[in-house]
Amino acid sequence: MDMSSRWQQLGWALPWLLFQLFPVLDLVSTPRPAGVRVAAALMLIGFTAAYLRVFARAFAPGCSPAYRELAVVAVLGAGLGFWLGAPWAGLMIYLSAAVAVTLPDRWVWPAVLGATAVCAMVALLGDALGDVFFLPVLCLLTAFALRGTGWSARRRRTCCGTATLARSWST
Repeated sequence: MDMSSRWQQLGWALPWLLFQLFPVLDLVSTPRPAGVRVAAALMLIGFTAAYLRVFARAFAPGCSPAYRELAVVAVLGAGLGFWLGAPWAGLMIYLSAAVAVTLPDRWVWPAVLGATAVCAMVALLGDALGDVFFLPVLCLLTAFALRGTGWSARRRRTCCGTATLARSWST
């Protein structure tokens, strides 16, 4: 993979990673033992690395799906959410995105609905569903957006050619 492609992937991923600000702020602002903070920080780093690997493989030609990394995203995302509470529920949005670009069509929506349910449950258990009611909705919307983007990209590749397609969209 050339460097321009890596920079493009990083440029696409960085805005999404800004949503991790909420768990990071919770990590530094909520009184917890130092061991819990260190363990949670290391798990969040592992979660992020696995998430980035899922997307790197999803958009790299010829790469097989990153099922192991998707499992890491699922386990760490749900585990951190249930363990540390509502500020971590947003990690399920990342899981929905990873599922949308990794799993076969027949498994995407059951998995996304599962991630959405976990997100809602974490928020509900943290007595914060009223404050973060939009997070479960974002799980669904993120998956819809990525599935639509994937469909559009596949359609463009199978069309007559990029230049022809671009001309047809501009007229």
